[in-house]
Parts: sequence; structure tokens; C-alpha cells
Amino acid sequence: MEKLGKILAIGIPLLILAYIFFQNFLISHDYNYFYDIGSENDNYLSPNSRISDKIIEDDSNYRNLTEGLVYFEVPILKGSNYININARFKDNFPEYGRLRIGASDQEVWHYKYNLIFDESLFPNTNGQWLIGETVYNIKQDNLTIQNGKLSLLFNIPHLSPDANTTNTQYIPIDWINITVHKDGWIW
Repeated sequence: MEKLGKILAIGIPLLILAYIFFQNFLISHDYNYFYDIGSENDNYLSPNSRISDKIIEDDSNYRNLTEGLVYFEVPILKGSNYININARFKDNFPEYGRLRIGASDQEVWHYKYNLIFDESLFPNTNGQWLIGETVYNIKQDNLTIQNGKLSLLFNIPHLSPDANTTNTQYIPIDWINITVHKDGWIW
């Protein structure tokens, strides 16, 4: 009985440590962050001066992006490999309009941009809700993580203050779904 007690006293902590090591270092993990824009506790986008108040409709609640650069952040664990970003937005773009997502690649206001909307990607979709997607490889794209967060932004050139002309004054956005992938050592 005494021998069994010693085995359990040593074995249980060893099993717990092995489990923690296995979960944190050996297997891959996907971390998902869903930002429901226009929801009750929505405070994901900034600055507030570049987004509209919440708009409530039958099928969705959303906000309008009213200027060219709108920012948001996502937590990134050390050792994460890539980030997949999906966003649901409405095609309210003028002819040749574009939507890009940028990820911070320097410590001071510099972003690597990936295109998620232009007419060639979504032909004949005027006024429809669409889902755009992009992926960043955190190491290969040299993304800059500060205080455990990655700064991201929506870039809509026709809404920039220096744009010559514009056919619309806003782009509706419903949600942002982000998956951060972290490889394990074995996989």
C-alpha cells in the first residue's frame, strides 16, 4: 500500500507535466477569433471616427467603414505560424474599387497588404454580401507582433481622404473570422 502511494505521488504529477508538455509543444493548435461587427459588445474596429454606428437589419447587424484605413488587432501566441483572415462585407464598391487587408510588418505604421476584393475576384456582385479571404505566413511575411498582438487593417483606397472621386461613401462589414495556426514540434 505504501509503495502504491509513492507511485501515485510521483506518477500523477509526472503525467500532468507530460500532458502539459504534449499540449503546448508537441501538437498543432488552431486558435479562432470571431469578431461580430455590429453585435452588442462590438469594439473591435478603430478609430471610431472611421466607422458608422451599428446598423441593425433583419439578416445581420453590421457597421459601415467610412474612411480608407480601419484597424483591428488579433492575439498571436509566440511560435504561431500563419494567420487566416475571412471577412464578410457588402459589395458597395465603385468601378475598379478594391479592398485589401494589411498586416503590420514593421514596428511603426507599415503594413503588408493582400487583396481580398476587386472586380476580377468577384464579378457581377454589386450589392451582395461577400466573403473575402487572405492568409499570412507570420515568419515568411516578417510580421511584427507587439505585446502579443498583431495589428491588422482594412485598406479601401477610394474612401481615403486624398481619393479624387468616389461613387460610395462607405463599405458595410458584418464580421471578421480569424484563425491563428501554431505548429507542434512533431507535426
